Amino acid sequence: MRHYFLLAVFAGFISAFGLGLYDYSDNIPASIKPPGNLTASQVPQFIVLGFDDNPTSGDSLTGGIVWILDYLKNKRNPAGNGNAATFDNALVRATFLTYTVGFYEDMEDEPLDLMRAIGRAYKEGHEIGNHSFNHATTNATTLAEWESQIDKTNTNLAKPVPPDTVASMWDWENPTIVVNYGAGVDKASITGWRTPSLAYNAATFTAIRARGFTYDCSIEDGWEDGKDGTNFTWPYTLNQGSAGSDYTDDWDSEGHTHIGSYPGVWELPQQPFMVPASLAGAIKDDDKTRITGLDYNIIDNTSGDLGLKGADFYSILCYTLDCRLKGNRAPLMIGGHSQFTTDAWAKSSSNTTGPEIRKAWADFIEYALKKPDVRFVRAQDLVAWCRKPVALSVTTVHSEMAGSELFEKEIRYAHGSFYCNAAADRGSNVRVSLYRVDGTLVQNSTVAIGNSAMEFTPSRPLLTGCYILKVGGKKPYYAKMIISR
Repeated sequence: MRHYFLLAVFAGFISAFGLGLYDYSDNIPASIKPPGNLTASQVPQFIVLGFDDNPTSGDSLTGGIVWILDYLKNKRNPAGNGNAATFDNALVRATFLTYTVGFYEDMEDEPLDLMRAIGRAYKEGHEIGNHSFNHATTNATTLAEWESQIDKTNTNLAKPVPPDTVASMWDWENPTIVVNYGAGVDKASITGWRTPSLAYNAATFTAIRARGFTYDCSIEDGWEDGKDGTNFTWPYTLNQGSAGSDYTDDWDSEGHTHIGSYPGVWELPQQPFMVPASLAGAIKDDDKTRITGLDYNIIDNTSGDLGLKGADFYSILCYTLDCRLKGNRAPLMIGGHSQFTTDAWAKSSSNTTGPEIRKAWADFIEYALKKPDVRFVRAQDLVAWCRKPVALSVTTVHSEMAGSELFEKEIRYAHGSFYCNAAADRGSNVRVSLYRVDGTLVQNSTVAIGNSAMEFTPSRPLLTGCYILKVGGKKPYYAKMIISR
């Protein structure tokens, strides 16, 4: 009964936001500004965990899809004020962009186990997207082949999950070929696409629009000069084409081509990870500050990629998130591969281990969930929010500031605490004084600066109203805060 209830809720969400019945009427130009005339401090910091390929069901001990599902099962976003429109306290759910050739060929896993794992992901509320049938496409693939690749996987995903009585690839007592089974995914819920190897052409977008997809997440963006992780592009529609595609086509004709206009198709750009200075020496390109935003480019060692350790992957993810939070809060699309969390893949294709890779993912998720404005969402949730933007429930109004260079020019109050990004991790203490607007002292505290941030939690919950926060000593930083709910 629980599974039926989850599916009913999921179907209701799809209906409510028009996903699966999308009419391509949206026309949202690319912009670094958050949608809905909201400021950066008003919008959630969205993170999308996107796992490509998914050929390995795996298990709780050695990685794969099952490990991800088990780990995320009870994880929740920060509680916020309980506003469902900003995903407060929502379960952390991922997007599995899947190819399905492994459903019917014994490639990296028992096909029936793989079908059941994808089916479980769907039942537990994760998004299942389309990533072609067999990952054999390029930027020279024809329209007919794109359509065939899409149709095969949509059909395979929608077939019923094999019952437990079917115990192997072939059931010899009842000789029904496994091609009759799949993952039990409602076709109407399959609204997203990522192209294999991020290699696409104009026909790709013709095909996904014709097949009714709401969004694509294949186009790289954020490689222009001056892009530093604080000023990346928010999701947009392809009515005017894609500046990201045009830019990358100039230096990467092997994988990208100019794509033209595809009205109403949403693009969730795949932007580079930002590299902390401590790892810049490991980057092989001239640009030491950015790397393609896929786990493959960081931990794989088989194709000239970096082959870094799991701990390095964690550091890159955390630094990338920190850059986002200091800037315009463009959504962080993390490109992962579920099979890369397995012990077998790590042993054959990396310089790290399966446990180290899984620890990097888990530690990053824990790090991000400590940020009060972070919200993990599925890609289709992100599109739904961008179509109807809703501000975080707690609103903070800032005055013009002057003073200490120790802090960035923003102090926020959210979920019972004040937060301020520090310009650097000084490893020191700072004096914080909180006053009511009439000058009455509420609290004096000494607060440690750590992880490039200051967090100050008053000893008692604050009522709505106007407050003055003083941070620092000889050259203090003042913030006028209007707190409302």
